[in-house]
Amino acid sequence: MQDIIVSYLEARKEDFLQAKINSKLRGKKNEFDEEARLKVRLENQVEADTKYNISYRDWETDRKSTRLNSSHSAKSRMPSSA
Repeated sequence: MQDIIVSYLEARKEDFLQAKINSKLRGKKNEFDEEARLKVRLENQVEADTKYNISYRDWETDRKSTRLNSSHSAKSRMPSSA
């Protein structure tokens, strides 16, 4: 399951970077220049990494909290003062 999530996030990160490149260079004379495209990619790499990365530790924590929340039903309790 984690491999699927990582693959999805990597694809989304690449889409994000391509959109940034296309937006920045569209209609300009260097639109298809590989050096210009690489420069825009590098300028936006940190934002992409931050936005679309998930560490294994984060995934495990989220998975545990979801599992606990879905397996425990909410029971109404009497207040301790009653």
